[in-house]
Amino acid sequence: MLIVTSSLLNTGLPQAAPLDPLMSSRHTTETWHGELEISIDSMSDAIDVLDIRGGHQDFAGTSVGDYSGGHLQGGIALTEQFWLEGSWWDRTLDYHIEAFNLQSWHLSTQYRLNDGLGVAIPDLALKATLWGNYAAQLTKSSSTSLFGRTVDKIDILKPKDNQWQMDVVATWDLSDATELTLFAGGGQIDTDFDKLLASGRVSGVVDVNDTGTIQTILDNREHPLVESTLDSLLASDPRFSAVTAEQPMTVTECLDGICGIAFTVIEGGDSATITVDVDMQPVVEGKTFTDLEIALSPQSNKISVAGIDVLDNIYGVGSGLGIQHDAKYYQLGGSLMWYNRNWRLRGGYKMLYVDRGEYEDLVQQFGRTAEIDKINNILVGDLTYRLTKKTALFLRGQVMSNQFLGEIPFSYTPYTAHRFDEKYGFISAGINYYF
Repeated sequence: MLIVTSSLLNTGLPQAAPLDPLMSSRHTTETWHGELEISIDSMSDAIDVLDIRGGHQDFAGTSVGDYSGGHLQGGIALTEQFWLEGSWWDRTLDYHIEAFNLQSWHLSTQYRLNDGLGVAIPDLALKATLWGNYAAQLTKSSSTSLFGRTVDKIDILKPKDNQWQMDVVATWDLSDATELTLFAGGGQIDTDFDKLLASGRVSGVVDVNDTGTIQTILDNREHPLVESTLDSLLASDPRFSAVTAEQPMTVTECLDGICGIAFTVIEGGDSATITVDVDMQPVVEGKTFTDLEIALSPQSNKISVAGIDVLDNIYGVGSGLGIQHDAKYYQLGGSLMWYNRNWRLRGGYKMLYVDRGEYEDLVQQFGRTAEIDKINNILVGDLTYRLTKKTALFLRGQVMSNQFLGEIPFSYTPYTAHRFDEKYGFISAGINYYF
């Protein structure tokens, strides 16, 4: 079955993530001809008249916030068999208490293996895809457990994910105006990030009963986590007035928040050691820190805050800090398409299964998540109307059983995993141009 430019409305772009449910093995076979798609994408309370996103006690208004953005997608026939396609998406997710912007991309090539023959023999194609997401920053602006301690905000800088994917696609003619497509495939997920920053209260990350932690603080007096705390410490007892800026202090013992701090003074040529018992809770109370880097210490198995080791590595994480992870995923689905001279109606479904291996155990422990979400059921439907031989308008809707699970892999971390059990959806409206 040969498909020429004038019938591009009846085929459309073969599609790739995040529009896999609409993929097809068919495309125009006329070399250097193809299609462009420009769209505005959105979801808000005003649009969500069916309450797809539902209600949630942790978020104002809707369970997972609003969505806005747009995308540009295009494909071209390199030969009768080879089709090349790419897209770029700009997305903003607004959770009412915080928002973040990200970009998505994909590049794919598809090779048509044969010409189908009615219902008996489908058009078969092999499809290879590279796709990914990236953002300047991913923020959680609420109280968060960080290696057994508590911070008020975390920022993951420059998170990204890159995937490769292979699919087998088969398309049948059910009638002169109806097509059925089935597909199956899978791929590999690789996530990465630049830095993890934290902000919060000093009392949230400093264990006032840990002798080693308090000693570390006294040994790093100009550190941003320590500076204001040290001022309060030295003002807590008049005997500290004899301590100079470089004078060493030793923590003898910490018990029930009371730490013994010893230092040496020289009077009349004689030296004497003075020990002061300090209630550390008032010392750290009200002290805050902002945007300090959290990292695995190169000197120990501890987690450092801007270079000083004050957090225990209770989960045994590596340099990825429990955020960076790899995974495999598998998918299958299909779609139906009906068309006539000016109209096209499509509906597609995909079941996506994500296997994160041992990382899922870490998420359950670290993130305190009761259940691990592995499956996302995705429905996509669109209606297209042809204005001219080369242009058409479309309206598209997408619904997911689990908000962007497997579609934005870098956003799945121990800090955010609890959000992925919520339904979500958005609509797109735009124009197609055929050339």
